[in-house]
Amino acid sequence: MRKIHLALGITFGLLFLLLGLTGSALVYREEIQSQTQPMLGDNYLEHRFLSLAQMQAALSEEFNQLEVRSLTVPKHPQGLYLFVIKYADSERVRFQRLWVNPINAETIAVKEPDALLRWIYQLHTGELVAAYGYQGVGIIGIGILMLLFTGLLSWWPGFAKLKRSLTIPASCT
Repeated sequence: MRKIHLALGITFGLLFLLLGLTGSALVYREEIQSQTQPMLGDNYLEHRFLSLAQMQAALSEEFNQLEVRSLTVPKHPQGLYLFVIKYADSERVRFQRLWVNPINAETIAVKEPDALLRWIYQLHTGELVAAYGYQGVGIIGIGILMLLFTGLLSWWPGFAKLKRSLTIPASCT
């Protein structure tokens, strides 16, 4: 039973670790992305900020068939507005992330959606392995439960010795 527990522990423990790390990266996605976000200069308080409608109108002039998919308002005064947009290019429909200056609606930085975080999301949800991804994540959960069950079976002292195995000896306190 201990060898089965060890094999299950190594296999499902590594997979569970991978799910935990990718989940943590997704939870802290905003903080990770904010480290690379551009900022306004020191004299930003001297200017009047544009409204969201004015910024969107300025972006509509620059991009064909603009559709704002999401908007992130900065958490601090020097931050830029992050627009995630969908627009029509001459070749195809594109998605981009734009950091927009709220003073003059100038696009400060343009980034394609973060490929690394998209890959981490697909790995975490199981989408990387096509149709069987969600079932795979479920199997990992069942494997962790089996690991718990085999651990209990290998540790179980029997009903006669159960009380003794659950108490802490007086010499240890």
